[in-house]
Amino acid sequence: MPSTLEKNLCKKFPTSTIIALEENSTVDSFGFSLIRNGQRIRVLNGCDGEYYFNYGEPIDEEISCYEQVIKELSEEEKLEIIENEGKEGLENHLLFEAKWRVPFELFKSVYGKPIEQVYDENKSFRYFPARQRIKRHITKVLLQAGLDVETIGCGSLSAAVPADGILLGFLL
Repeated sequence: MPSTLEKNLCKKFPTSTIIALEENSTVDSFGFSLIRNGQRIRVLNGCDGEYYFNYGEPIDEEISCYEQVIKELSEEEKLEIIENEGKEGLENHLLFEAKWRVPFELFKSVYGKPIEQVYDENKSFRYFPARQRIKRHITKVLLQAGLDVETIGCGSLSAAVPADGILLGFLL
């Protein structure tokens, strides 16, 4: 069931691509949502090897990330995982690692460069006062668009802002 935020975004931007991304490497948490032309295409959220929400069919980025993980994992690492967790454990490891990388690939597909590069080029993202100003600005934009800011998050602000006809998600 789509959230109020998702419904409002689709209503305000019916012909846009909306991407919401989440990643927290401290706990191996990730998530992404892909909506095109008001239709939910793929939503996936997981943490520490488990999936909490899985909607839609795998997208191209998931498949390419899976292929990349297989290439990067050495035979020695694969054998160690099989020894400890079995063949099914290896497959679960490969799938989760690949899916955990998808938010980074979606970010790169929108910006044309890795998130780390965007972060390094925009030093203001590193400083708390600047982050607070960005949150206030995003909140103002969302309110002007008629979106319910209360549904956006708790603690950190998850927001979507139109840019070149594409709606981007931010976690600050």
